[in-house]
Amino acid sequence: PQFERIAADIKAQGAMPIQQILHAGRYGGIDLGYCIQPSDVPQTLPHFRPPKVMTKDEIRDCVRQHAEAAKRAIRAGFEGTEVTSFMGYLLANFNSRFTNQRTDEYGGSIENRGRFMRELIDGIKQATPDNPLVVRLNGAELMDKWGGNTEDECFELMRQAVEVGVDMISVTVGWQEAPESSIGRDIPPGYWNRLAARAKKLLPGSVHTEHDFLLFVAETGARAVSRRCTHLGCRVNFRKELGIIECPCHQSQFSPEGTRLAGPAQKNLVIFPVRVLKDEQGEVTGYEVTL
Repeated sequence: PQFERIAADIKAQGAMPIQQILHAGRYGGIDLGYCIQPSDVPQTLPHFRPPKVMTKDEIRDCVRQHAEAAKRAIRAGFEGTEVTSFMGYLLANFNSRFTNQRTDEYGGSIENRGRFMRELIDGIKQATPDNPLVVRLNGAELMDKWGGNTEDECFELMRQAVEVGVDMISVTVGWQEAPESSIGRDIPPGYWNRLAARAKKLLPGSVHTEHDFLLFVAETGARAVSRRCTHLGCRVNFRKELGIIECPCHQSQFSPEGTRLAGPAQKNLVIFPVRVLKDEQGEVTGYEVTL
């Protein structure tokens, strides 16, 4: 009930509630006396617990548990979910060369290290196919001292996430045990914007689902299509696997341009004006939609 109230309060303010699903991995298990990791890599910070290596059965169980958590979030009224792979939590532990030293199909090459992430994304997308999924990934680990991923490896993992159907990438920087700081007086404002700009290029033709509209972003520009169906006013969703907008109630279908395709709806979806926001260097920083 508490989560239902939170989701309802967010919606009441005109925003879209997204539930974050997080397994602390290397930084968890404080009350258990051990943490869960892909490999037996000792802690560099003394207040965290010694590792217990996950078996393949435990990996599969973890994927299933994330998918079940996503379904519960949607039932509670959230409109999408986010899984986190940053700061040194479980998903980051599998992705990083530092904490993933497995020799099976979940370790070694960056393709193998990203396998757990891809299975997690696929499991959640299958469990909640009509809801957007965000993955939070490091654009930079700042873990060179410990043999962590390079920036290029971080972006290769983002590319893998895009390939298996993630709807949005949230870019972050650093781990809890990183010797370098990601924020502070020595880091000028906007310093990490370059990582966000690079990440955007991995999602050409991306779709951002908001409470009132779907924002389609392509290299040629952006388009905001109303989520209010022109039949009974239900909230429509973008079916990425079909490439159409669809009403979940009576299956009216529309093109990504908002044009009516099928079903009882007789009118096209409303298109809202979009202004592209750019910084002084000409990089896109956001989109302003007028409802």
